[in-house]
Amino acid sequence: MDATCPTLSSPPYQPRSPEQTLLYEVLSTHFESFLERAVADGRSLPAFVVREVRAFLRCGIRAHGFTRVRCASCRHEYALAFSCKGRGFCPSCTGRHMAETAAHLVDHVLPDVPVRQWVLTLPFELRLAVAYDPDLCSAILRLFAGVLAQRNCDAARARGIRRPQWGGFTVTQRFGSDLRLNPHFHTATFDGVFEVSADGCSATFHQIEGPSDLEVAAIVDRIYGRALRLLRRRGLLPDDEPGPADALSIDDPALAQCYAGAVRGCAAFGPHAGRPAHRLGRLLRDAPPEALGPRCARSHGFNLHANVTVPAGDRWARERLCRYLTRPALSHERLERLDEEHVGLRLKTPYSDGTEMIALSHDELIERLCALVPRPRRHRVRYHGVLAPAARFRSLVVPAPGEPGLPPKRSANPSAAPDDPANPDDPATASLRSKRRTIRRLLWAELLRRTFGVDPLRCPSCAGRMKMIASIHEADVVRAILECHGLPTEAPFIRPSRGPPDERSLWEVWW
Repeated sequence: MDATCPTLSSPPYQPRSPEQTLLYEVLSTHFESFLERAVADGRSLPAFVVREVRAFLRCGIRAHGFTRVRCASCRHEYALAFSCKGRGFCPSCTGRHMAETAAHLVDHVLPDVPVRQWVLTLPFELRLAVAYDPDLCSAILRLFAGVLAQRNCDAARARGIRRPQWGGFTVTQRFGSDLRLNPHFHTATFDGVFEVSADGCSATFHQIEGPSDLEVAAIVDRIYGRALRLLRRRGLLPDDEPGPADALSIDDPALAQCYAGAVRGCAAFGPHAGRPAHRLGRLLRDAPPEALGPRCARSHGFNLHANVTVPAGDRWARERLCRYLTRPALSHERLERLDEEHVGLRLKTPYSDGTEMIALSHDELIERLCALVPRPRRHRVRYHGVLAPAARFRSLVVPAPGEPGLPPKRSANPSAAPDDPANPDDPATASLRSKRRTIRRLLWAELLRRTFGVDPLRCPSCAGRMKMIASIHEADVVRAILECHGLPTEAPFIRPSRGPPDERSLWEVWW
């Protein structure tokens, strides 16, 4: 099946208007005041968090610059605003990252073999340290991937497979449905192993039976034991030396409070600090106990789920899984206004007690958004095993460029012809191999067509093809062109810091 999203017709492209969303309204009105109060209390947010929020307030605003897109036939054109390329909470930019990463994984990384998703959730006591310390997060991820690799390779050797090659990738998500800080790992692995031939020129896939409930329980117990030893070596157990949470309180006290409040799901600042967010919905007095599903186990706060699989040949399902792994933390449709001081965040899946929405003050929403911003210069997708960038046999497994989703053809004959890719000594072969490894990222227009079935370069007037003709950055030129098109020439007003808001709680306002 084609990897593009199936649509009956291509609707016209409509440039977005972020200044009309509730999220933009809250941040443009209250972020500077929130920042000022933090500085007045002797705390300050890190520069990368402030930079992320302020970049979001410029994202999609044409007054800050745009690209001109024009039809060569009828001269119809529109202004495409620049994006912030944010990594934390911007719905547009994180949505684009989702579509682009999923397309890259399906086209150029994952072979056409069965894939299984493993989800590892960490204990509450460990989430603050993992969210703050990227090295600790990477160490726990390597531990998790090592346990999965050992499980698959042991099962393969028990079946007589002599040189098994396991592989997968992991996306570390930092959020839950209610925007609480919840770092956890979504790992997609081959539901089997590749067996490399003796001459190292070909690889054959062997599917392995999925894990049983008892095996998943044994895996999560093994993860807990290894994580305990890792924390002890790093001095992060309660009886040992201060760990990352203490260092965070010293280095970034404001961010430490945001992290702690976002992990617990309560306010971090103000007179109501420590009070949990109010829940709305059909609350059940006697909530049923949470039942563990198939291939799901829990041990000392570590929760492992491994019941989602995608069969070979289902390319569209494989891309849907990759999009789920790289999904954004927030969408505009989930936010709604409750009153002048509170917004409602609708949950994607109701809680077991019937909660469908949580009520957050403006500061509480900003606290959770700040906690979701990851540290810069850290990879969001990690590859394991044979899919690692420097893996010896990676070229035998990943799809060849030009043949997305299909394994590359390799000859098992060591005495291949000079023009055969299996002969690495021939200069022509090296040139051909470098051309085949050239991977072109999908452009903005291709991503929209692939994800939503919308062609932004199709002229709505004459159905011709449009082109990007210029990028406009100078303020005078931006203003002149926007005036010609009858568009706003000034950026939305960003309210400066002001006095503290009405500190009445939601219970005092409504009851």
